[in-house]
Order: sequence, then structure tokens, then C-alpha cells
Amino acid sequence: MLTASSGTATDGRLYNPSAAWCSLNGSNTEYLQVDLKSSVTITGVATQGHPTRQQWVKTFTTKYSFDNIDWYDFKDGESSVRTLF
Repeated sequence: MLTASSGTATDGRLYNPSAAWCSLNGSNTEYLQVDLKSSVTITGVATQGHPTRQQWVKTFTTKYSFDNIDWYDFKDGESSVRTLF
């Protein structure tokens, strides 16, 4: 299930021929959230720009939660710093 802090969350799906999810005001507090309904291993994240406009993500971070209340930054390996992609 997709939810977003602004805009239409389902526009965040890959290969949408007419739309893309974009933050409404360019703030670094906006998000696109994917609920996978169970604990799974994620092996990759893909992004793509808007199909007809010059809009795309330049950097992003990821967080995870087991209860949708407490959120944790994804960190690469033993690092104590959140990973910026």
C-alpha cells in the first residue's frame, strides 16, 4: 500500500506513463511510504523521473518501522550515519 505526505501516492508507482509522485513544495520532510504488510528483505530501490516534465529525485533517505510508530534510519552496515542515496 502506498501513502504520501502530499500529492497522489499511486503516482509513485514505476512506469506510470502520465504521472509521477513529486513533493508538493520541495521540502525534505515530504515522503512516499510503502507498507509491505510484513517484515521482508529489500534488495533495491528504484526511482524514475516524471515521464513528460523535467522532474526527478536527486537524493533520498530510507526509514523503516515495525509498528508504523517508531521509525529508524537505514544505515549501511555498521555505520552510525543514515545512508543518503
